[in-house]
Amino acid sequence: MAKDKNDMFAGLKESVLKNAPETPRQTVSPVKEKIKPEEVPFTLYMPKENLKQLRVLAANDEKSIKQLINEAIEEKYAFKKA
Repeated sequence: MAKDKNDMFAGLKESVLKNAPETPRQTVSPVKEKIKPEEVPFTLYMPKENLKQLRVLAANDEKSIKQLINEAIEEKYAFKKA
């Protein structure tokens, strides 16, 4: 009887290994932010109150803080837009 069980389990093991479903594999690729070629990252420290006011202005004008800062620099120093 022990031999029958061993044969039964061996047959079961063999059928499971032969018919094992293939597990789909997901490829993971890092998300890269697209930076315009003419732009470079820049870090800026400013007083908290100025940042709060910029956030309010940006929300009211439906613009980003980046847009507000770039527009102010262009206006103040008469830089030409590329």
